[in-house]
Amino acid sequence: MRTAIYNKVKRVAALAMAAVLAVPALQAQEALHLFYKDKTRETIEITPDTKVEFVKQPYLRAEWMSANPDTIHLSASSGRSHDLGYVYYNVDWDISVDQDWLLVRKGNSVWESGDGIVHDYFVVYAKANAADQCREGKVTVTSDKAGVSKDIVVVQHPYMLTLGYGHFLGNYETAVVSMSEEVAWKDTVYYATIYPNHGVKLVSYPDWMTLRLFGEGDEFCQFEDILKVESAQTAGANTSSFAYFAFAQNDAATDRTGDIVFEGYGQTAVITVTQKGLTEEAIVEESDELIDETPLFDNTGKHSDFGHPSLMLAMESRGADMVSENSGYNWFGYQMSYGDLQSDYYFTSIHWTSLYNQVLAANKVMEDYGEREGESLFQFYLGQAYAQRAFNYFYLAQLYQQTYVGNEEQPCVPIITESNMQVVYTEGRARATVREVYDFILADLDKAQHLLQQTAVARPGKGFFSADVISGLRARVYMVMERWADAADEASKVISNSGAAPYARGEVGKPTFNDINHSAWLWGIDVEEEDRVVTSGICNWPSHMGSFTYGYAQVGAWRMVNHSLYDAIPTTDVRKGWFLDENATSANLNDEQQIYVAQYNIPPYTQVKFAPYKDELGTRTNASDIPLMRIEEMYLLLAEAKAMIGDVAAGAATLRDFVVTYRDPAYSCPANNSEELREAVWMQRRIELWGEGHSYFDLMRMKKGVDRRGAGFASAYVYNIPAGDAALIYPIPDREMNSNPLLIQNPVAEQPVPVSD
Repeated sequence: MRTAIYNKVKRVAALAMAAVLAVPALQAQEALHLFYKDKTRETIEITPDTKVEFVKQPYLRAEWMSANPDTIHLSASSGRSHDLGYVYYNVDWDISVDQDWLLVRKGNSVWESGDGIVHDYFVVYAKANAADQCREGKVTVTSDKAGVSKDIVVVQHPYMLTLGYGHFLGNYETAVVSMSEEVAWKDTVYYATIYPNHGVKLVSYPDWMTLRLFGEGDEFCQFEDILKVESAQTAGANTSSFAYFAFAQNDAATDRTGDIVFEGYGQTAVITVTQKGLTEEAIVEESDELIDETPLFDNTGKHSDFGHPSLMLAMESRGADMVSENSGYNWFGYQMSYGDLQSDYYFTSIHWTSLYNQVLAANKVMEDYGEREGESLFQFYLGQAYAQRAFNYFYLAQLYQQTYVGNEEQPCVPIITESNMQVVYTEGRARATVREVYDFILADLDKAQHLLQQTAVARPGKGFFSADVISGLRARVYMVMERWADAADEASKVISNSGAAPYARGEVGKPTFNDINHSAWLWGIDVEEEDRVVTSGICNWPSHMGSFTYGYAQVGAWRMVNHSLYDAIPTTDVRKGWFLDENATSANLNDEQQIYVAQYNIPPYTQVKFAPYKDELGTRTNASDIPLMRIEEMYLLLAEAKAMIGDVAAGAATLRDFVVTYRDPAYSCPANNSEELREAVWMQRRIELWGEGHSYFDLMRMKKGVDRRGAGFASAYVYNIPAGDAALIYPIPDREMNSNPLLIQNPVAEQPVPVSD
């Protein structure tokens, strides 16, 4: 790139001078930009009377000499130096080495620094050092025109023992290297990792461990007596050796400790492993990881992969009530555009993997704790596990097959439990029917509720399941199954027993819904500032959703309400202020918030429902809690269920009382029969639960399809997808189909065709 920039300057200069000399009357007005050594830029206007002299100036800053290391250390394997030498482009410079084992690569970097100048670089390599001592060489960088020269000493260390990935504790002058590891009482395997991958012996290990596998590099070796085996690998590889151990759970109340000892290259490496005892503290610490799976930030390289909240946003984007632009900053543009219908698309893999990972976590808790079901602490965590598994299967069922009624015998998803998961890994598992999966979900919820009602352990916070939350989940499942009376019973239990109260009108007359501790929240994701999903910066729910938060929404991926839905909200309803109007204003915002809207050019109809963390405008700490279930939903479920069992009067009263008391004092219910009341409830669900992950699944269970006409989407994404269309469910990921021979793929879906708005 530096060559291209420099040649462009020369070409511009040559053309400018040619114009001046050949056509002096042309009065050419060319502007030529020249870089100088003080990193400033000067512009010279080229006219017929201007003469410009171009002198190639050597540019090698003195600070480069001091910043570049005097000594570079390399590992024994042929490794790259992490110390790069930078030289500005227009310097003629050379590089040489004084040892045949030293290698240097010189090139032009494509990275452009903040001062607009691209740098040259060199990288130092070395052939493998199989000796037992350090060796030294020298790299010399010179520039005759700049009149500078510098020698850099290269020290290559011999092979030395280092422990673990990232635990480079070795030193060629140190006789013993060591590190400590801690495993849980229920952990039964351990991998000991050591560099390099040859010339290393395993000397000893704790008597409570059993060696199962010893590997060198990419080769796996099983030995009866590992202590008698000599390594035969050649020098030069940079991979690791490892030993794989198995051991029993530690059911004692005390910890046990032992050393794994390696020898090689005149050194000893010791890994001290401590297995925690079976104490209440250890159980709580390990079991809480089950709940921590929900907002997990994964390492797929996708900024839309942050656990269950990413699934909520994905499905909202697929629906009709959340409008967004398909910009480069909208990581959910593929869902909005239905470009996610391919079985090799990463998002369906993320959904499948995220949900089944949580199933796996639940299965492991059941496997570990199942025999201790009579003990209160284990009852609590077993209840969490059953609820977690049911919750994830409910989502899987809705993602990978059409709604329950009318599809009971269609293939759904594989049921993997603590009892069959080992067999599934080796033999695969066929898709259970929709009926079988829903029966399994209900059985898990029943078991979870029984356990949570039996235990004396209170949930530590609303990030955990409670018996009331289980009733709420069961009500959701019954609504999909159209078991209306059962749904009404469960919703009534939650309203009567939970002690939760809806947000008051004044409380939601401003941006809110960011704190799990509010009375209206039954269940949510309790996010902490130190959570990885927060420290990632922008890989989290507030980044993609929040209008007042630093992140993707703020730079163009705004989340807006369906225009027709907004127009249907009465001005007397406090929730109309959850969205900006056509003039980008809201009665719910104070002066500071309204100024912020103008400052960032937040477009009309954008949501201002969700407040930033600690109500701090523009915060970069995206630690807002995520709502998973609010008491308001239970009132709406009860009203709809009452409507569908024919008790229209009771359902209408429930709906009217809720809306008048908490949202719109002028509201009157327009329903005269079951279907009209169901439509009235659906309208309130669309408003009340906007953005909280419900709208798409409501369309599915009510068999409404996705109608975006009049919503405000760009013309290319105005769809009217009928209920039951193959585009409304995801294909099973290719990698799952390839690894599980018993699976049958969903029907191939066609990309929806835009319609007139």
